[in-house]
Amino acid sequence: MKINKNLIIGFIVSYVLSQIIIYLLSKNNFFKSPMYILLPIFAYFALYLITPMINKYIKSNNIATSIAFLIICVVSFYIVLYIFHWNTLGILNNITIEFNYFKILLDSAFLEFTLAGIIGILFSKK
Repeated sequence: MKINKNLIIGFIVSYVLSQIIIYLLSKNNFFKSPMYILLPIFAYFALYLITPMINKYIKSNNIATSIAFLIICVVSFYIVLYIFHWNTLGILNNITIEFNYFKILLDSAFLEFTLAGIIGILFSKK
């Protein structure tokens, strides 16, 4: 079996880069959950393998796909966060909804997932 050097280099770059960025942005939460370690691995390999099929289907390139993935990630995180806070705070506790979106994004492992996914898209085959 022939090992693709692009796959290995891209995985190492995405994993190390995502771990450094998330450690610098949220030092307090880094060692609390294994999701900070597992999400970048899943995101890189899943998007590395599925991107050629997506690009073939929508007739796009890797840069446009990565920009679309980033936009979809940010919007979906905001929607899920808003619905979660609306359900838990607004309905159950009868409290007004006030949250810092960017602080929650920086403290979550979703930022690593997004970063590793974008690098996986950029390193995938054209």
